[in-house]
Amino acid sequence: MVVTLFEPERNAWLSKMPLNKNVTVNGLSPLFPVAACDDAGDVCLITTGEGEINAASSMSALVYSPAFNLSQTYFVVNGIAGINPEMGTLGSVGFPRYAIQVGLQYGLDARQMPQNWTYSFWNYGTDKPGASAAWYYGTELFEVNTNLRDKVFDLIKDVRLNDTEPAQKNRARYPSSPANATPTVFKGDVTTSDLYFGGHVFGEMVSNLTATLTNNTGSYALTAQEDNAVLEVLTRAHKAGFVDYGRAIMYRSASDFDRAPDAKDDFETFIWTTKQDDLIVPSLENLYIVGRPIVDAIVGNWTQWAQGVPPQNGTAYGDVFGTLLSLRAVEWIDPSGKHRQWESADRRTRKGDTDAVAILTVIKRPSTPPHTLLVSQFRPPVGQVVIELPAGLIDAGEEGEEGAKRAALRELAEETGYSSEAQGATVSVRSISDIIHNDPGLTGANMKLCIIDIALEDDAPEPVSQPDEGEYIDLHLVPLHSLQSHLQDFAHKGFAIDARLSHLAAGLALAAQLA
Repeated sequence: MVVTLFEPERNAWLSKMPLNKNVTVNGLSPLFPVAACDDAGDVCLITTGEGEINAASSMSALVYSPAFNLSQTYFVVNGIAGINPEMGTLGSVGFPRYAIQVGLQYGLDARQMPQNWTYSFWNYGTDKPGASAAWYYGTELFEVNTNLRDKVFDLIKDVRLNDTEPAQKNRARYPSSPANATPTVFKGDVTTSDLYFGGHVFGEMVSNLTATLTNNTGSYALTAQEDNAVLEVLTRAHKAGFVDYGRAIMYRSASDFDRAPDAKDDFETFIWTTKQDDLIVPSLENLYIVGRPIVDAIVGNWTQWAQGVPPQNGTAYGDVFGTLLSLRAVEWIDPSGKHRQWESADRRTRKGDTDAVAILTVIKRPSTPPHTLLVSQFRPPVGQVVIELPAGLIDAGEEGEEGAKRAALRELAEETGYSSEAQGATVSVRSISDIIHNDPGLTGANMKLCIIDIALEDDAPEPVSQPDEGEYIDLHLVPLHSLQSHLQDFAHKGFAIDARLSHLAAGLALAAQLA
């Protein structure tokens, strides 16, 4: 399903691709009331209408329409956008990891803001720009399936993009690359705002907002009006079982710069840009140039795409409320015969019978007592950096004990760098537990515990980790015999401690006392 936002984007596709069968979908925009499909029904296109309300309304009409079964459909969401000149140029095509909603903030007339503020917008529940929001509405931030994004990106990253003389003249005003370079396909994040903003001050604000919402893992590149609305609809439809959120492909083609080369010229450049219709020509052409190979690859090789692309491990995925968790009502009868109900949160990414694997390392060098390796990383639900055991989700094909071993060794190498290939290291799996449950009062999420022995020579170097994109992990080597006291030290320094790790430390300390 190709999703465009307004008529010029729609025409960029329909002028080149034979989608001649019209399917009426009740609730689509009055301006674009039908989905245009090919004769086989393999490819369809809708146009939502511009802005967040139009996008949300049209997408809702589509995903709940009885006219289509969209449970295995890939959504190719594409449109033109403004671009940050520090990230790209006119005609460049950006594939985001994150979509950031700009409008959910406090705002004040800039003439009334404190003198030490750069801009007059700040997050809910705070009293100054740059602070993390105290609460969320849920649509502020979405993360797409980056494994799918990367697969598609590799497919089209070398396509030759359209360019025109007016676009070349406009970008030549900018003093440095990538603004004054030829257009390319790149990775960069997109913002959503019904307010058509521009200028250096707004650019700084949305850059900082992106950094705050993504814990410094995102980079503001593109500005548009619909993407968060589209992703919110897909999120809700995913939870209801109508679509697969992990099949959303999103990209934007740059039609204008979001600021002038010099801040003093922002107003004049903004007004001038809104009147230059010829500047958007390459961006419209590039929507189709990039999108058509994606559509052809999926339709032409459906057996390779039918099962979907599993979403990334180790990072947040979906909206800020946790798209991967589904709430379900569990009913049972207690020993007295009374009917009871409980609400449970479950992962949607389980590939077999187990969600994840946790790793307890026993690291030995000839001259030192056994150590274990802990990791620390920011966990959004807690709002703190958490000390925990290395862990990761189990991928498809890693079922059973042997699969869990492979998953544990893979995650160990990625998060810590320890592997059999590391210089001077011998790595072996001591044991794999049965399935254990993380927090059975809240969730059905489960895991297996893998104990791994690592033998190192005294002069063997410490390995280098290779975490997934978006994972910002620090390593901590701790003696096993004093694990509990080290966790207490971490807590005093402001870290949160994973309860399962704390239980392990308490057990080791108690065993030592009873010995």
